[in-house]
Amino acid sequence: MSRELRYGLWGGLALWIWMTLGYVVGWHRGPANLYAALASALLLSLFIYLAIRHKRDHDQGGCIRFREAFLAGMMVSFVSGLMVGVYLMVYSSYINPGEVEAVVAETRRWYEARQLPAERVEEAVKGVRASYTKFGRLTYGIGNAMLLGAVVSLICAALMRRTEAESDPNAPS
Repeated sequence: MSRELRYGLWGGLALWIWMTLGYVVGWHRGPANLYAALASALLLSLFIYLAIRHKRDHDQGGCIRFREAFLAGMMVSFVSGLMVGVYLMVYSSYINPGEVEAVVAETRRWYEARQLPAERVEEAVKGVRASYTKFGRLTYGIGNAMLLGAVVSLICAALMRRTEAESDPNAPS
């Protein structure tokens, strides 16, 4: 199994555990949801970093090009994002199916409090319902992980890239 697949699976599993813990404790309601989302982003970032570092230090003798590091991070992001998307599909369909109606009700209240036209309210409700379909949850999980992964992978690749000359302590300066 490749290191990217392994780190992606471990990252996805860590995110599953974290999201389940968040649901059990009730972090999905209220302001704690923001901090739970930030912790999820940090978890994914950690596994991207670990995969790139492992590839550089263990598999390639301390050298890695920017492109290789970036692609490793993106592969970890995709695998983890796929796992998160599957989790979100299962979560909104079976674990917490009332979530969709709660979000629809909150959306309706928000739009109606601003006295927007009824057709705008219904468009917003349709949008919420569309994003909470199984396919919508899957693409949301993958898309968010890939966007975050692209940023983190760019940063890690830029900071962690190393040529042979940079990694050889005996090389002339």
